[in-house]
Amino acid sequence: MIQTLKVSVLTLTLTALVSLTGVANAEARDETKVGRRGKMEELAAELNLTAEQKAKMKEINKDRREVLQPKRKAMREAREELEASLKGADSTDTVKQKFAALQKAQSEFATTRFDKVLAVREVLTPEQRSKFKGLKAGGHHRHDEDESDD
Repeated sequence: MIQTLKVSVLTLTLTALVSLTGVANAEARDETKVGRRGKMEELAAELNLTAEQKAKMKEINKDRREVLQPKRKAMREAREELEASLKGADSTDTVKQKFAALQKAQSEFATTRFDKVLAVREVLTPEQRSKFKGLKAGGHHRHDEDESDD
């Protein structure tokens, strides 16, 4: 009887813990979205973006996330394959191939990211570009989240 009670209490405790963890993770994701949105609104205000510029920036950011996410994943997978190859018994040629694959994935990611920077540049006026550069240099706004995104 006591054993059954202990198992029941343990089960309830673990269930509650898992539920709370899920709620905390959901809240953290929501706060991140709100934080990102808030930063974009703040940036838009500081740059004095027009409604048209805001719409274009929103579309660029949406597209950027959709395009960069699979490239980021490919980079991560290539890095993991290289690390596994380095730790394992693969030949030097195989390790070099894995390294070349990682370099290719990194290059594709960087090129795509730069294309998005150019797209943003096209939306901004020369004065806004200068101000934007100053904001980024001051650590005010990080253009590529996140990343960590991811």
